[in-house]
Amino acid sequence: MKKQEFFSMRINGLSVIMMLILLCLTVFGVLSLVSANAELRLSNKNASHIAAYSQCDAQAQHALSDICNSVASAENYDEIAAILNGYGKYCAAVVEDGISVDFETEKFDSLSIDVKLNIDSNRKVTVEKYMLNISEAEAQEEMSLWQG
Repeated sequence: MKKQEFFSMRINGLSVIMMLILLCLTVFGVLSLVSANAELRLSNKNASHIAAYSQCDAQAQHALSDICNSVASAENYDEIAAILNGYGKYCAAVVEDGISVDFETEKFDSLSIDVKLNIDSNRKVTVEKYMLNISEAEAQEEMSLWQG
């Protein structure tokens, strides 16, 4: 009788090592892509936040310039307060030690800047508060942590 020949593939140690190396390279490649995508989303969010802050800051600085120009051109406290209140975006009030001015910038991407100034008797403008405000929805989104 004639022996039948069967094709058999032998799996030896070298083949197993090659398969494990291929599997490891595939897993690391996928993890690298996932990590790169997460970093891209984070950097886009950071760029958006920085752009919004820059817009708010520019608007606040422009308002400070307007206020300083109004202080320089007015003759007395009441006139300064009237000029600032006439703009409609500032809340100016004459207080015992000068004029108190409050205003908030427009919201850009849920950010705004709250500013409080004091104008003393020598017409010196002092910034008492320059605070970044984040809307409630943005704050909740930033605070949400992964729960596992």
